[in-house]
Amino acid sequence: MNDDDAAALRGELDRAFAELARTLVGFDDVAARGPSLLPGWTRGHVLTHLARNADGNRKMVEGAIAGEVRAQYPDGAEGRAADIETGAGRSAAELVEDLLDSQALLVAAWGRLPADGWDRLGDSFAFGPRPMTDGLRSRLRELLVHHVDLDDGFGPDDLPAAWVADSLDWLRRFRTAETWPGVAW
Repeated sequence: MNDDDAAALRGELDRAFAELARTLVGFDDVAARGPSLLPGWTRGHVLTHLARNADGNRKMVEGAIAGEVRAQYPDGAEGRAADIETGAGRSAAELVEDLLDSQALLVAAWGRLPADGWDRLGDSFAFGPRPMTDGLRSRLRELLVHHVDLDDGFGPDDLPAAWVADSLDWLRRFRTAETWPGVAW
């Protein structure tokens, strides 16, 4: 991926995050404890997951900057799950601040990645070794899909049409009418 392509994708990420941040204006403790569309997860779980995902992506980017392949979640699946569970019960203000801070740190790390760094590898939790460009695409999916999962006014019809078209196979596999009521891909 060249710098222009990475910049375009980062622009999409910025727009997706800005939309999510607008949804969180006025987010309160009652909303944080409310159910998400993910079985067994509150909105607090979803926001904590998004924050820890940003941290994990940042760890891989910082490894790429240092010329190392670093794990997204060094403590593996159990550590990832424990971090999400531990953070889910925080106040709405803490959840939102954590997400804003973790995203800002990830964006700053992307800004430090050298032009040739987009092809460097990180050890992704779900996919194993993959280039930083895949991390951009994955983060965009996380932001968009979990924004819908919050079940707080942003729905499948609000997803960017071009992204949906590019992601249709994934969506058909992981976000069906069973998980997102009323959706028909």
